[in-house]
Parts: sequence; structure tokens; C-alpha cells
Amino acid sequence: MARIRICPNINCQTENPATATECEACGYDLTNVKPTLKQETPPEAAVSPEVTSAEKEAVPRKPAASASENTPFSAADASPAAHNSEAGNDDGTEFVKICPECGQKNRGVAKICTKCKASLKSIRGVHLPKDAPAAAPSARPEPRRVMAVPEIRLMSSDGQEIFRVTESNPVFSIGREQVLSGFLRNCDYVSRRHAEISLIQSTLTIMDLNSTNGTFVNDCKLEQGRKRPLENGDRVSLGGFWGTEKTGCFTVEYRR
Repeated sequence: MARIRICPNINCQTENPATATECEACGYDLTNVKPTLKQETPPEAAVSPEVTSAEKEAVPRKPAASASENTPFSAADASPAAHNSEAGNDDGTEFVKICPECGQKNRGVAKICTKCKASLKSIRGVHLPKDAPAAAPSARPEPRRVMAVPEIRLMSSDGQEIFRVTESNPVFSIGREQVLSGFLRNCDYVSRRHAEISLIQSTLTIMDLNSTNGTFVNDCKLEQGRKRPLENGDRVSLGGFWGTEKTGCFTVEYRR
């Protein structure tokens, strides 16, 4: 074995010849360093590529898979349908869907009702006794009835239509300078803005607007600022009693 001097410098540790007086790498003084034998690394033992029979026996073997483990897993096994038997259980039940529209009992996998053709996609199947009667359909609120608005006309005393009330114009004022101005232009007892007519829930009302000579319904003078319902056949006179000269008179006619 060769003898060497190892540099004591902790940052160097270079192996130098045994006769060296200073380190060949860092110049450190080696006169007081005793030579030592160089340790040679033995070559690695060759690994045999073959495995002996004893080593083969030492390797643990994987147990043989059972028949159930060899069966491939199906996506249907994880689906709810795999647990909800369509034919039912042995306890006398069956898997069905009840139609919410007509109460018909359908197969548990049905997508539409066999009776009323309603969609069952969002309906969950249930297990019911096979002899259970069909359920009654769920109660539904009756559709809201919309009251038809009658056709309301204002008629002159000689039977001529002077105005037709519609939903598009449910509130309007009448007078010599308002609606009916043409009909009332020669009625001096009628104010420029005499009364207001409103259509409220298919019923006509009239209200005096602080007129000079008042508003009358069937010859009864109205209280100012207070609405009075008008019925079919009512006689309205603006500025005085019915038939008085220079007053505006008309009747109310409902046609349903």
C-alpha cells in the first residue's frame, strides 16, 4: 500500500505523497504530518443475474384471485337502479313511480306516465306493496277567473252613443273643455271641468269636481268630491235636473 500525507487543512484534505513537505493544493506545511497508509477501495462484488431456486422460494406469492374478483366492475353496479329492483323485493313490494298529475302507478324506470304522458324524469321511484291502489292525483289550484270588463257606453237622451268607456282610458274628466266637450258645448250650466268618471273593477263611478251647478244621478245631487257608482240605466245630468234646458244629460248603458 502507498503511504501518503493528508493535508490537515479542514478546507483542503488533499492526499499528498509521503515525501511532500507542503500541500500541493493549498501549500500547507506538512513537515509535522505523519505519513499514513492509503486505504484502497475493494472492487464491488459482481451481482449474479440469475436467481437461485432458494431465493425464488423466499419470494412471497400473491394469493389466487377469487371468481368474484375476476369479474370486471360495471358502472351499473354503482347506479341507484342496481339497488332499486324493478321487479320488487321478496317481501311483496314493487318499485314504481306515481304520476303527480293523474296518480297512475308506473314502472320504476319510466320516464313518462303511461296514462297522461306527463314527464316522470324528476319523480323518484318508491317501493310499494304490489296490491296497493293507485294514488289520487295531487290537488292543483283552480285557475283564477278573470272578470270580463263589460262594454260601457254613455248615451244621449235620444239614444245616440256619445262616448265609449274602455280599459285603456279608465279615468277621465268631463265638461265643456274636457271629454264630451262637443256634446256639452251649448250647455251653459255645465262647468269647464265638471265631473270625473272612473272605471273601477268593471264598475263605472262618477264624482263631482266642485262644479258650479252640481252633478245629478237620477235627479239626486251628488256630494262634491265623493264617488258614486253608476249602474246600467242610470240617468246623469250635469248642471241641473234631468231634461232641464242648458244641462248636459246622458244615460249609462252596460253591455256584457
